[in-house]
Amino acid sequence: MSNKIRALQSTALLVALGLIFACCQQERKERPRLSRSLLQAKEITLSRFSKLENFRIESATEGELYANPLRRLEISFQRGEQKYRGIIHLIERPEVFNMIYFIAPADELFFQEGFTVFRQLMQRLKFTSSTEGEIFSERRDNENFLRCPELGLEIFFPSDWTWSIDRQAATLVISGPSEKPAHLTTINFSVIEKWRTEQNSS
Repeated sequence: MSNKIRALQSTALLVALGLIFACCQQERKERPRLSRSLLQAKEITLSRFSKLENFRIESATEGELYANPLRRLEISFQRGEQKYRGIIHLIERPEVFNMIYFIAPADELFFQEGFTVFRQLMQRLKFTSSTEGEIFSERRDNENFLRCPELGLEIFFPSDWTWSIDRQAATLVISGPSEKPAHLTTINFSVIEKWRTEQNSS
């Protein structure tokens, strides 16, 4: 594996983990940025991503995912000499807005390799109402199953992909196998808290 590939791998993972971590750290110093609407959640999300070099919104659409309102954003940005593409799904649920985003190098081979997994994952994604309990994962046939109560999600992904979680940033990251181009891509899960009635007077 070339040094260039290793450098790209490191950069991709740093982008995925560092982006939300840095923003969450800053928000903890101030009053948490909570949302009343999907539009406000979108604005919070863009305020995080817009700090990236040459950040652009390529397209923005609205829809539904399992009867939950959804906003889909396609983005591009740069990190040094490496160009990236991404897809952000913001999903409105009763207690939170789920933010699921896919990031890959802009090169079509790298992007499509990971996008196939991202599309399949979204098709089988299951929302859960319980937020109690620990993360549970197991291998089922030729795939991995993972339940993350903290994010209210159950997901399936290929058995040769790996996962990690940054509890301080409340971000779950799934990345592809090291021997395939998909290793340069990540699928990331986080939440934006909703503004609840009891917080209005605080």
